[in-house]
Amino acid sequence: ARIRHFLQQVHVEFPVLLDPGGHTATQWRVYVFPSTFVIGPDGKIHYGVNAALPWDSPEVLQKLRILLAHKKQP
Repeated sequence: ARIRHFLQQVHVEFPVLLDPGGHTATQWRVYVFPSTFVIGPDGKIHYGVNAALPWDSPEVLQKLRILLAHKKQP
């Protein structure tokens, strides 16, 4: 209920997944919270950081541009 309430306040436009038993966190090697992952259409992690990210920083934007460029290639 606390998480739902928070998400209603911040109005995120991406899925937020919960892992009450910690099984996925172990598989994905999550060591700290928050952790950030970009999952490709293939279901694989293409970018992951065990930290909060400033999504509009030049470094992160460049990484996302590189990922998008690879996606567009045949």
